[in-house]
Amino acid sequence: MVTMGRYYFQTLFFFSLSCFIISFSHALSNGFSVELIHRDSLNSPLYQPIQNKYQRVSNAIHRSIDHLSYINSLNNIPRSIVIPDLGEYIMTYSLGTPPVKIYGIVGTGGDIVWLQCQPCKQCYKQATHVFDPSKSKSYKNLPCSSKQCKSVDFHSCNKNNSCEYSIDYVGGTVSEGNLGLETLTLDSTSGHSASFPNFVIGCGHKNTMYFEGRNSGVVGIGGGPISLVTQLGSSIGGKFSYCFGPSMSNSTSKLNFGDAAVVSGRGVVSTALVKKSPPIFYFVTLNAFSVGNKTIGFSKPPVEGNFIIDSGTTLTILPSDIYKNMESTLVALVKLKRVEIQIKF
Repeated sequence: MVTMGRYYFQTLFFFSLSCFIISFSHALSNGFSVELIHRDSLNSPLYQPIQNKYQRVSNAIHRSIDHLSYINSLNNIPRSIVIPDLGEYIMTYSLGTPPVKIYGIVGTGGDIVWLQCQPCKQCYKQATHVFDPSKSKSYKNLPCSSKQCKSVDFHSCNKNNSCEYSIDYVGGTVSEGNLGLETLTLDSTSGHSASFPNFVIGCGHKNTMYFEGRNSGVVGIGGGPISLVTQLGSSIGGKFSYCFGPSMSNSTSKLNFGDAAVVSGRGVVSTALVKKSPPIFYFVTLNAFSVGNKTIGFSKPPVEGNFIIDSGTTLTILPSDIYKNMESTLVALVKLKRVEIQIKF
């Protein structure tokens, strides 16, 4: 068993699932799937061969704590600050006419698809070519008077009446630029691509990121008005699901849309999503959990929507009283030597 110094988690917020399905409606549509690659996978463009497994675990813990810090301070910071789903899985998509391949970090806590664009006023080092909207026949700036622009909390208007955005992530990542309309294409694992014209993207001209590589930006799949899944909307029947494979392997994971998102069969269970603020997050209600044959509940009746499903948080984070009950029960059942790892925060 691993204990992380004297750090205790005070708030019940995050629950990272390896398999997760979201359905917003009962409409049916043709489905498709795209590949997800864990950032620590051997196939990942962000893979760091010089890091050992303990460093990777430490980095994952730090990212999880950043997520928790953001949620705990949510009521005290501007809405333009968003959760940093910037460290776990990446996906490829294409943008523009002709299409250009883009690598984006994907997460359920994000509500915008943004990438680095030319001209770069301030961009982080990117191993692949930075997208140039002037070379695309289908790109156009989003006007401030548009419905899409007004639906975004973190927008502003420039002197040309074009819609701009500015996002600061907990952890130091920043992106500022224009909101534009472009053709987005997803390469399906079935071999057939799916294109979506007039897709709202963030074309970042001033960006910083705490790690560099081939990634071009972020693909938000949260519940915000311009996230990937919200914009795909009726074309996927309001449904998507993901299933994460092992991180350190040659296998890839899947992000499924439409009919392909349906998970069925023996052992499949479901729970209701709870609509709460902020709407970009996916809330569920956790009543209790078990260790062996012992059920561990809450000292008070659980609040509806007390857990957030977050693909970017590696750890399951619990309040200190629940964590202590879980720890003592686990210690009583597992008769093995405990190992303590000190991690500085």
